[in-house]
Amino acid sequence: MFVYLSIIKMKHMKNTMTKTERRKAVTRDLAQFLNLLGTELVDDGEGGRMSFRYPIAFNIETSSTKKILFEYQRSQMDVCHGEPKNSELYEVASNIEKTLNVMLKEWREKYSI
Repeated sequence: MFVYLSIIKMKHMKNTMTKTERRKAVTRDLAQFLNLLGTELVDDGEGGRMSFRYPIAFNIETSSTKKILFEYQRSQMDVCHGEPKNSELYEVASNIEKTLNVMLKEWREKYSI
């Protein structure tokens, strides 16, 4: 009985949220997930982008890390990276980008955007 009522409540909440509220919910979910990964929020300006750095263990022998810069575009709800193709971190950045975009797609479906 409780599960059934929870499902009805979730459907009702989804229908009562405005499009702006749903977009903000996706952005909130992404920010919470990135926080769990240990990313550094660089810029959360009032514009349409949110920039963050993702740390990568680059050289295990010297314990050095490099940080890949990503941008989340709020209007398109898309994540992209700025690594050049000849960079040694390009493949890693592309895989992270693909993973985040798959998650964003699921969140968009969850919030019916």
